[in-house]
Amino acid sequence: SSDLQALSAKQTRDVLEFLLVHGVTHLNATIREKMVAAGLSLVEAYDPTEVDALFELLEEKLTEARGDHRSHESDDHMREGAVVLSGSLAKHLDPEDARMKNIISNLMEVLSTPSEAVQQAASRRLSPLISKCQGDAPYITDLAMQLKKQVAEGESYGHRRGAAYGIAGMVKGCGIGALKNLAIMD
Repeated sequence: SSDLQALSAKQTRDVLEFLLVHGVTHLNATIREKMVAAGLSLVEAYDPTEVDALFELLEEKLTEARGDHRSHESDDHMREGAVVLSGSLAKHLDPEDARMKNIISNLMEVLSTPSEAVQQAASRRLSPLISKCQGDAPYITDLAMQLKKQVAEGESYGHRRGAAYGIAGMVKGCGIGALKNLAIMD
């Protein structure tokens, strides 16, 4: 971690860009997971006062992943990686920051990814963001309702499992009282 803190902002951005373009889009799932883990380590060690530059890169890659220049599978992997990394970086944002709800929305979408490792990573990134947004009870309730519906009516096992991970992330972020307050046990 101390070695990662020695990287300059430009070096961090360059390494993160490499991980997003070449690492998280790799054909091998194990390599993709390791590249996301490396990106998370990099983001965790990054100076929180300079997060805007990394958000800019992640948004650029999310936009690029919507393009038609690569395979759809490669685009999906880049998008998943960028969303998970932005979720980790978002812990440095103020709850009122407009990007917060957008990042939560992206994490909710990534929960439907068939990869359990990606679902777990998204759930872990969701918890601290939900914790920061607890003051917006209608928003939290709406998210919980979406996830509960997905658990019950998801089109595949992977979708339902991702929603279950999302609920776990919400409960961790809101506290154990969320089981009752958000009618999750029902």
